[in-house]
Amino acid sequence: MIAQELSLIAGQRLQSLTLAVTHAGGRFAVTGPTSWVHFASFMLATSPEDRVKAILALNYSKKFLKENYEKVSC
Repeated sequence: MIAQELSLIAGQRLQSLTLAVTHAGGRFAVTGPTSWVHFASFMLATSPEDRVKAILALNYSKKFLKENYEKVSC
């Protein structure tokens, strides 16, 4: 969010801005129960591989992962 604010204030000083893993946050953000399940899976994962699987599930749809798993996984 800070990067977004700075880009609005001094946009002429930027060449590009990449925002990763963003969401419409804040106190009143609406998230589905699936997001919480994936987040809990990430937090409770005991191995790096399980953490990667959980974070991928949080950020990509099942369809996208099925079609592109090799491209996005480690």
